[in-house]
Amino acid sequence: RIEPDEIAAVLTEHPAVHRAVVTVRDDAPGGHGLVAYTTGTTDETDLRAHLRARLPEAMIPAAFVTLTELPVLPSGKLDRNALPPPQVTAESGGFVAPRTPMEETLAGIWAELLGRERVGVADDFFALGGHSLLVVRLIGRIDAAFGVELPLRRCFDATTVEEQALAVLEEGLSEAGLLELLEEER
Repeated sequence: RIEPDEIAAVLTEHPAVHRAVVTVRDDAPGGHGLVAYTTGTTDETDLRAHLRARLPEAMIPAAFVTLTELPVLPSGKLDRNALPPPQVTAESGGFVAPRTPMEETLAGIWAELLGRERVGVADDFFALGGHSLLVVRLIGRIDAAFGVELPLRRCFDATTVEEQALAVLEEGLSEAGLLELLEEER
């Protein structure tokens, strides 16, 4: 079970975060998901790394929003309804188009699952709003497209289209017994 308050507590351990709140939103990237709101001078990449070092991947928010202050009601309690919707951008900083048919297919699968117009080969699945439930759907779509059952752990390790294309190739070769043959010939 995921506790948003537990994630917020870990966020506030970061030296640049003054306050944090994590909530579940329907308008999170990729659909229903976690969104972290922080105050302070924070960097999304740094916050993701901070959380990944302390929490399982399923507890990493789909989006991060930095605010000057958290909205409060006259009573002083957090006004969750006043929290703005997340605006997610790719961490990679620039779009790199798919170069192979496999990358093109994977980018198309990702774009559909994440509700994005396009996905580049260097974009990070989780930075674009991916989460553990979408990974399960992704595995099924990869199997349907390539006939390869990519293990769950590989999806969490290969987080870009480029890395995932390589993982699908390696897994496909391994499933067919070809990887062992190639290694024996070396």
